[in-house]
Amino acid sequence: MDLLGAGSVYYEIMYDLPKNSDISLEEIRMDSSKPDQILEKLQNACPLLYHGIGGSSANTIYALSRLGYRVGYLGVVGNDKYSKETLSFFKDVDSRLVRRYGESGISIRVFDEKETLHLKFPNSNNYLSFIEDDLSIINSSNYIYLGPIEAGNPVNSYKQLLNFIDDSIYIFYAPGIECASLGLQKLGDLISKARIVFVTKTELELLTSSDLSDGCKAMIDEGARVVVCINDSDATIVSKHSNYTLPFKKTVLKDNTDFLDAYIAGFLSAYVEGSDLNICANAGATVAALTSTSYGRKSYPDSKFLKNILP
Repeated sequence: MDLLGAGSVYYEIMYDLPKNSDISLEEIRMDSSKPDQILEKLQNACPLLYHGIGGSSANTIYALSRLGYRVGYLGVVGNDKYSKETLSFFKDVDSRLVRRYGESGISIRVFDEKETLHLKFPNSNNYLSFIEDDLSIINSSNYIYLGPIEAGNPVNSYKQLLNFIDDSIYIFYAPGIECASLGLQKLGDLISKARIVFVTKTELELLTSSDLSDGCKAMIDEGARVVVCINDSDATIVSKHSNYTLPFKKTVLKDNTDFLDAYIAGFLSAYVEGSDLNICANAGATVAALTSTSYGRKSYPDSKFLKNILP
């Protein structure tokens, strides 16, 4: 296995809210119904844009599998009607460490002309864990990507996992918005072991209570080898001996909800091939630009694309 990913998995549904709809984003936002009831209302009022796999970490691993890498996944899906379709996207992913428990995580996105509404129901994702029998699979990988998760028990599972990972395995880490709000002190164990930490500018500020420059330095001082900070129009890559910013590629933007996930996949695909950080950043930006040209996962590139962008 080239790389093992870990994190949350969602069944994601995207809808387009028509101009003349009888319901508004605010009504949907304030709706206290269960996911199935909300989905029933949306199905009757909105055109469907996408349904399938979602979740930041799952998106990244799916993208890496499309790029031709042998990848596996550690996560939890439900014992319900949504899990089968969600896992169908993992047909090229080693899913022996994907457990089934309770109700699947549900992610609902509704687009209108001005904004996107995102409703998230973590459900089974709150039970992310591993057992001793999993360690042989976990340690068979060359790299481990610890992606965004829900705060609470999953964070503790990540921290425990670090105690059992072989020293030769490179760790990549993306805390995500929820865990970033816990702060640097509570995530220090994870950041100190990370070869690369991926954050957005908002996550960086939450994590370190500092601006871009000081925040990246704080994580490098904590032990991270490289920090990649994603801004609105560019990415800043910081290591102990370098600091540079590269702009993103212009594209026909339809859906940027998984922009960061695709960027990480492109960046890591070049990194595991031994490319320098500049080439990694370019690969990340190229993959992210492509995936933003359609809704959901329709535009994720394949292994032929990777050969064309790497030297």
